Amino acid sequence: MDSSFLNPHNKAPYFQISQNQQWDPIEMHSIGPNSHGPSMKSGSFSSAVRTISQDSQAHSFKAGSFYSTSDQSQFNYVDTEPILASTSPRNFVPLALKRVFLVSMMGVIAILCVALAILYRYSETHLGLTTSSQQWHYIFRYGPTGILTIVAALWSKIEYRTKQLAPWKRMSKGFAPATRTLLLDFVSPLSIVALPLAIKTRQFAVVISIIGSFLLQVTIVISTGLLVLRDLPIQHTRAQLIASDGFDATAFNSSAVDTRSYLNFFAVADLNQSFPEETTDLYAFQSFNSSRASASQNYTLTATVDVFSADLQCEHGNGSIYYIPHSFGGGMDAATPDCSISVEPQQLTWDGWIGYMTIASCQGQTGENAQRFLVCTAHITYLPPETQPDGGTIWEQYEVDNTTCIMCKPTYTRTTGNVTVSGNSEVPSKVFVNENSANTPIPSLSAWQLGSAAFYSMSNTSAALNASTVYTDNTGFFQLMNYTSPLLQPWGLLDPDYLINGSRKAFSLLAAQVAKSNLMIPKTEAVSGSYEDTEARLLLQTASFAGMESLLVILLLIMGWLCMLHHGSLTPRDVGSLAGLSTILARGGDAIKTVRGTSHMTIQEMEKHLSRYVYRSSFFYEGTVPTFRIVSGLDDRMQKKRTHHEVHNTETIKWWQPYGLTFMGRATIFVAPLLLFIILQALLHRSENGGIGIVSDAPYIHYSWTFFPAIVSLGVAALFNAFLAGIQLLQPYHTLKTGGMPASASLFDDFNGQISLQTLWIASRRKHVALVAATISILCAPFLSIMVSGLYKTNYAARHYPTLLQVNGWFNSSSTTNMFETGGTTLPNSANENLLPSLIMYGNTTFPKWTTPNFALAQLDTTTSALNSALDSLGSSNAAPILSAWVPAVSGVLNCSVSSYQSNNWTATDGTPSLNISVQLPSTCSVPDYGSSFSTVSPTGLWSMTIQYEGGVTGQWQTFPNLALTECPTALAVFGKMDGELTVMLCKPYMEQMMVNVTFVLPGFDIYPTTPPEIEPSTASFFSKDSVWTLLSSASNDFNQFSDTLIPVNMPNSDPRIGTLDTFFQALLQSGYIVETEKANTSMLLDRYLGIRNSQSLLKGMQNLYGLVMAQLYNSQKRIPATTGDPIMATGNITTFDQQRLYQDTTSTYILEALLITMFVCGLIALFTLDMSPVLPKNPCSIAAIASLLTDSEFLALIPLGSEYLDDLELKQTPPFNGYLFNLSWWELPGSTQRRFGPDVGRADYGG
Repeated sequence: MDSSFLNPHNKAPYFQISQNQQWDPIEMHSIGPNSHGPSMKSGSFSSAVRTISQDSQAHSFKAGSFYSTSDQSQFNYVDTEPILASTSPRNFVPLALKRVFLVSMMGVIAILCVALAILYRYSETHLGLTTSSQQWHYIFRYGPTGILTIVAALWSKIEYRTKQLAPWKRMSKGFAPATRTLLLDFVSPLSIVALPLAIKTRQFAVVISIIGSFLLQVTIVISTGLLVLRDLPIQHTRAQLIASDGFDATAFNSSAVDTRSYLNFFAVADLNQSFPEETTDLYAFQSFNSSRASASQNYTLTATVDVFSADLQCEHGNGSIYYIPHSFGGGMDAATPDCSISVEPQQLTWDGWIGYMTIASCQGQTGENAQRFLVCTAHITYLPPETQPDGGTIWEQYEVDNTTCIMCKPTYTRTTGNVTVSGNSEVPSKVFVNENSANTPIPSLSAWQLGSAAFYSMSNTSAALNASTVYTDNTGFFQLMNYTSPLLQPWGLLDPDYLINGSRKAFSLLAAQVAKSNLMIPKTEAVSGSYEDTEARLLLQTASFAGMESLLVILLLIMGWLCMLHHGSLTPRDVGSLAGLSTILARGGDAIKTVRGTSHMTIQEMEKHLSRYVYRSSFFYEGTVPTFRIVSGLDDRMQKKRTHHEVHNTETIKWWQPYGLTFMGRATIFVAPLLLFIILQALLHRSENGGIGIVSDAPYIHYSWTFFPAIVSLGVAALFNAFLAGIQLLQPYHTLKTGGMPASASLFDDFNGQISLQTLWIASRRKHVALVAATISILCAPFLSIMVSGLYKTNYAARHYPTLLQVNGWFNSSSTTNMFETGGTTLPNSANENLLPSLIMYGNTTFPKWTTPNFALAQLDTTTSALNSALDSLGSSNAAPILSAWVPAVSGVLNCSVSSYQSNNWTATDGTPSLNISVQLPSTCSVPDYGSSFSTVSPTGLWSMTIQYEGGVTGQWQTFPNLALTECPTALAVFGKMDGELTVMLCKPYMEQMMVNVTFVLPGFDIYPTTPPEIEPSTASFFSKDSVWTLLSSASNDFNQFSDTLIPVNMPNSDPRIGTLDTFFQALLQSGYIVETEKANTSMLLDRYLGIRNSQSLLKGMQNLYGLVMAQLYNSQKRIPATTGDPIMATGNITTFDQQRLYQDTTSTYILEALLITMFVCGLIALFTLDMSPVLPKNPCSIAAIASLLTDSEFLALIPLGSEYLDDLELKQTPPFNGYLFNLSWWELPGSTQRRFGPDVGRADYGG
């Protein structure tokens, strides 16, 4: 051996090798069952063994008892200083097995147990941990699995060190066969194989570590099913609620109150609508909502807000109603002790029961205190004219009797109350007012201002409404009263108590609507309250909690047992690396001789070779230097089986590979992630197309899709762990095989004993590409289990059923024309239903059944067998089924075009400012001379008309004089103002029919609110010549031709440009409803519609409004049963959400696929960069296997005495680990033709 190679720095070696000395056989004495120890010669190594076993239970030698090199060793120690002279030996315990680490782990597991119990308790008492929309959702969802994965990683180090030190623990107790000491290997076998071996060999610490690892893996699997997402009703008692308005009368003008307040009541009373938001029959209150967004309509809010209510203070007065002859009218007188009222004249041309309500002042009083509401009822009998005997005539008479009158003063209160509102508009609000709450009047609002505003709202509206009671009045007040206090018999009107109570309730209802519509201003303030909603909550499953808690408690107990089994130091240093074990093997002795010449042997051959020996560890002092070695003895039971093993030729050696690096192992490892990726992608595709599969209602069925993916992910992780373990195990030997490597880069590596991040850092620095790639892949593995915990979820899936629907209601296509000139009449109808367009736009009315904003739909038979069969098959669901069907429908087409015109201002004879407009009719329109006070047609076809014009923006309609002329326009519309922004349009409306795709909510066939109807343009065709002018009597008016369906609301002008508008253009500009896509105020709409440049926008807005009006008129007036020739069938699909299906989370899938691809790619890189050539003849995980490679190595003689007590940093500074280069190969044995295999220093022979 070249000494310069051994010591490249040309330093004197610590040891000098005697080439002439040979190992002498040691006399081995049998260890029989009755002997206390081997019988050995004095002064020999055997006598030292005798000293250990017989004379010192502390396993210590006397100074100077070390054997002499002359008869026991080939090594001479020359001119060297022993290490750690005159110092106490160090005790080595791996960090993972230190008592403080074990106790800390017990503390972590105990904390997990307590935390899990606390979370379970919290989940039970708070109906879950969090919602699916909160940021904590993902922490709770993935946190338990993530934490347990970290604990499992720490436990794996406990398991590894326990397995690694198991042979040393057995040797520390005394002699034992090689199979339980030097050959004992718990590291490389699978845990399922190592567990029975540990039980058999009574290595209970290993048993505990394996069981603990298994329990943690099971706990990780169970943790994936710990949390489940369920919809639960949740109440937040301290919710963050925000009020968005408040009561303020600063800008209130009672005389400017419009009719919307009364329309709101009318929609409730006559059309069975719900009260507008933030109102009830008695109260108006602040609008409030939660800052939390709700995905459903099932939420309920309760808050303490300002509540408004109004009342009347009424007195029964002595009253009378009298008839004034020849006037068709009469008067009313009433008196109470402090007020007298006389009102005349009143309309009394009525036969039967009558009621009146009016505003009057007390005689002799002034101011608001003098104002009263006078409410009187009476019975009137009509007396026809009579002829007297003298030929004279007695005029018709109206006889009044049984009069009852009351006088009332309004009052109001604003106080705080608890208000409960629901997200479902069909659920009424609930208001609770504490009687002890203080009344806080609204500044600048008197009670009489409120009362007069309510009166104006009634009086401005009631003329357009039909009374639905047995009596009538001039304001509609008794309609309110009949709704709030239904009266079965009319004579009850004469009861003053009924009259007082009914008046109070009626006024309270109307005043609440007035307050909400006119006394609220935008205002933002926080209010206290509670919030209840159906939320998707994360719940801890009882079964999973019980399973995890039980397993953690068991783990805690076995960790306590492991702490009790802790025996402190077993070796003087870490023996996981080649360098560490070589310091112990360097102490030589008979135990080392037993494994000499076995480097080529397999483990099975070594087991036979060492079967006659027993081994133990021993500690003693060599002078003042502490020394640790392995000693051996003979088992007398195996004496007869002693055989001599010849060294095989290199050609017959059997090379070893770990399973993870074999062909089958590699194939399994790399097919698994690829196959799993394909399965995930296929399941995701299926999930996105209706779900993976149907979910059973069984209570524990969800564990199947949580546990199974977790088990698969752990299996994939285990495969990659096996692959990495093989690379980590062989990496030091591959490094040595390259030749000329320093010890710090080879002999000191124990990658299996390091954490993965440490391994990644070291491998990256040394450019071990295969190890880097494999380590990255294994770092990804724990995230598989974490991500699969949120991979699958259930939801109600959509199912589709094709169906045919019978049409049993259609429309009359025969038009009533020339109504004004030929005496035509409208079809019978309810005038109140004609007002639906007004109620929809200005009030709170929803669209009636079988209508949409622009269409009147054919009525479908909701009892068909196909439909019922589909509905009967439905299961339970949180969402109602929907029907998407192509339904026949009709729609009103305004059919207007912009026309040129001539105009001029003039003043009528009565002084009314007017505008004269002339347009040229189409040549196809031949009209005889026609003239009236407002419209004329000349022989040349010039149509001239007069409309009211008082300046500003005007919008009015005029009807063509002869509707029977089919080639002529039906009407003319004027919009704009005279300064060049006037648009004149000639219109010839008609009705068309088409097929419309409509989505209904079953079983009520309500229109689905978020899916507008879809028209099939190719199906549109002419249906009839019907128009507003053929259906409404008001169309014969010279002005306000839409007033029967679009009543005036008397809204104050919100833009100073507005002048005279009829009810059609009022609705177009003021309702804010007929807008293309968004709400808009009057000024915005004026800017959008004014001028010829905006004529197309104007026509579009007019068409939308006209379509709504005609859809409602057709729905209320022209429905007839379907007959032959009408559309008879409608095709559709029923979509239900009654079946729970399993879905795969897209985000989790993509993360899992990224992890799998990363692991697969890193595995391929590791595979193609790893040196797969043979490197070891046996599994190096046992002491005997490594010793067989090292005991014949010459560098052992260079290791100073006491080096086994040095740590790695110190040892790296000590020869031969400092200044020498190492290689793994075949070496020639001195004085022999045989060769040995293993690491050593010097030039390697690569010939074999």
